[in-house]
Amino acid sequence: GKVLQGTLLIGEPVETKVDGKRRSLIRRNHTATHLLHYALTEVLGQHIRQAGSLVEEHRLRFDFNHHKALTKEEIRLVEDLINEKIFLDAKVQTYELDYEEVKTKSDIKQFFGEKYGKTVRVVDIGNYSKELCGGLHAECVASIGLFRVVKETSIASGVRRIEALTGQDAIHLMYEKEKELAKLQEELEQEQKKHREALKKLRTLYLEKLADTLLEKEEKLTAFASSELQADELVQLGQILAARKKSGVIFLGAKTSEKIQVHLRVSPDLDKSAVELIKAISPHIDGSGGGKKDSAMAGGKNPVGFDKATLELQRLL
Repeated sequence: GKVLQGTLLIGEPVETKVDGKRRSLIRRNHTATHLLHYALTEVLGQHIRQAGSLVEEHRLRFDFNHHKALTKEEIRLVEDLINEKIFLDAKVQTYELDYEEVKTKSDIKQFFGEKYGKTVRVVDIGNYSKELCGGLHAECVASIGLFRVVKETSIASGVRRIEALTGQDAIHLMYEKEKELAKLQEELEQEQKKHREALKKLRTLYLEKLADTLLEKEEKLTAFASSELQADELVQLGQILAARKKSGVIFLGAKTSEKIQVHLRVSPDLDKSAVELIKAISPHIDGSGGGKKDSAMAGGKNPVGFDKATLELQRLL
């Protein structure tokens, strides 16, 4: 202790007080450190040995011997195992044993090559984590609430460090991560919207240029199918062509290796029905369709049949 105010006299009675809330948080983090040691052993192997630790009210730190960085999957397995144990709510027991007896028990961890006295204290969590320890601990595992790893780093050759949070601190960390993700999502959505708008403009320019090429030949039937066309662009291209082609029939197809979508438009001056024509030629693409007198759509499973459908359409015109 350190006297900050007044005078301390030998033999004078004193009263000591502990910050109960702070002490409780430290106890929980200490128990969480034992669980972390247990989980690392289960996930990484029995070679794991504690190389140092720090337990405070709002964080814990654990150093251990390991030859490489933990993967994200390994960290998640460690977190999951610890939280599983927290939810199972095992009691934390402490008892004393003769050290000579402890030396014969491989399930009780001992650290740092310390010199122990004749009698030692064991902290036993649910009979799965047993360590020699003289520190304060939570009475039950569930009081830890939640465990989350903040980061895992290297502090020396062959020595790794894990920093973690528990309880409300872990929950606040999750809230912060959620805020960060929400912000990133919003930014990505805005970027995506900009890219979609830019792409839409580029595709419109592409369709305009394509329409110019298709109309270079003045023919009654303008037919075109390509895997470069998207199904939702058929109507748009059809409208562009119809605005420029005063009279005639437009037959367009957007195809993949397994299917095809077609769009048929007939100018008002022709005594032909687009829906009747599409029904007549759809069998060539192994499909069916419908629509109105001036425009119709159909889908089929035979992209190769587009050429035969075009020939049939010419015959019907």
